[in-house]
Amino acid sequence: MQTNLRKAIPVGALALFGLALGHSASANDEYRKNEQIQTCVTAIGEQADYSGADRIVHKVTRLRQRNYAELEIRVDTAVYGADETREYAVSCVTHSLGDIVRLRVHPVED
Repeated sequence: MQTNLRKAIPVGALALFGLALGHSASANDEYRKNEQIQTCVTAIGEQADYSGADRIVHKVTRLRQRNYAELEIRVDTAVYGADETREYAVSCVTHSLGDIVRLRVHPVED
């Protein structure tokens, strides 16, 4: 009975260690995705017309891992002003290091 207990403790400790590592990797992935989204949102501001804006809303509509290094992010952007609302459909591809690989910003016509 003693030998079974000795084997069970290391296996249990390894399982807990694995859970801790799994959670840490997941948290790092989420942090990296958030940074990539922020990079895209910043780049949208360089191409979209924000003049006269009272409020700007970015809604992430899709995240798709294209390959190991690239993340495709789709964003709907609305620019609300006193006189008008402008909308943009955005497709952004980022590299895992945060660099933008491709950015397309298209005005949405009514």
